[in-house]
Amino acid sequence: MLLSGDPTEIFIHVARTIGELLDVKVVCLSEIRGQELAFLCVYVDGQIYQDAGACSLNITPCSTVEESKDIRIYDRVTELFPEASFLKDHNAFSYCGFPALSNAGEVVAVTCLLDDKPHKFSEDDLDMLRIFGQRIGMELERQKILLAREEDKAELKIYQHKLEKLVQEKTATMNEALKSAEYANKAKTEFIARMSHELRTPLNAILGFGQILELDSEDLSQTQMDYVRGILEGGRHILNLANEVLDLAKIESGKIEIIMDEVHLGNALKEAITLIQPQANNRQIVFIDHVSHMDLSIHADPKCFKQVLLNLLSNAVKYNNENGRITLNCEIIDKQRLRICVSDTGDGLSETEIEKLYMPYERLDANINIEGTGIGLVITNTLAELMGGATGVFSTKGEGSTFWVELALSNGTI
Repeated sequence: MLLSGDPTEIFIHVARTIGELLDVKVVCLSEIRGQELAFLCVYVDGQIYQDAGACSLNITPCSTVEESKDIRIYDRVTELFPEASFLKDHNAFSYCGFPALSNAGEVVAVTCLLDDKPHKFSEDDLDMLRIFGQRIGMELERQKILLAREEDKAELKIYQHKLEKLVQEKTATMNEALKSAEYANKAKTEFIARMSHELRTPLNAILGFGQILELDSEDLSQTQMDYVRGILEGGRHILNLANEVLDLAKIESGKIEIIMDEVHLGNALKEAITLIQPQANNRQIVFIDHVSHMDLSIHADPKCFKQVLLNLLSNAVKYNNENGRITLNCEIIDKQRLRICVSDTGDGLSETEIEKLYMPYERLDANINIEGTGIGLVITNTLAELMGGATGVFSTKGEGSTFWVELALSNGTI
């Protein structure tokens, strides 16, 4: 009965039950709050009064119940505790108070029985009151736990609100930072594209005049011809760099158009090797081609796929050793995709270097005299992804590297 439900109803039921069973005029169920005695529920001649006020604990006989932690009975109680006004208000002569203990053994409440005449209590009556005291203590303890839970919930709700507000503020800050970064990246891309475009105009003029001088070689000395060749080689190099940067700017700005079609692998590879062959010859590098003779077709953008092959083959030449080899292989994966592998006999890459491969303008060869901007692989990877493919690398330091591109096989190839 006392272990669940509304505590107020329980206390009312206890007070009424004790008053009627023991035939007393007043039953006052009071909670001890520090040095104060708070009247939770008062039964008077069959009537119930809730939250009936409070008084100082020390001036009442209830203080002796708290000290002894047991039942205390007094006659002529008003004379013994003259300052306790609630005794006078009820014309109390007899007093019987019993404690309610907490789980820690502390008195948390005192219930007193008052009558305007002498009242005798049997041992059975006192045992019953002790049981009621235990039950009242249990209910007050339960109420205390429930109150603590509600306070915890309220505190948790406050922290939750603060956390949600903090998350919103952080999200707003991050969104603002992201917008700023996107704006800065867009501005950078547009600036690079504009600068690359502006560079190409005078470069084309320089190359044009250099080619005119080269045609009039009969009127030039050997030293002058060497200067002309240097101008042409340097101009072409700068033009290639500008074109690479412009390609990356187009990709980042989303201005590149992808048109997927069926591309014959052998034909595309032979064309790319032909274009790279002069560079390979200059370094006495040979091609070992295990792919071109195969009758395989892939689903790709012809122009973008050609650029991917040229980038991979060009890197294989640049980062190879003199008198090295470039080996071309391929494998079919899951009967749906084709992986084309370009292997070199260069110095290879460490794991740390591989992690930096696809960072724009990251030059792993910064201290080596190798031409390039550091964006070729970035362009290669991005173009492959735009065609629904992927790129990757296997490398062993000191032995060489294998770069691969993987794209979908054309329908009907297998």
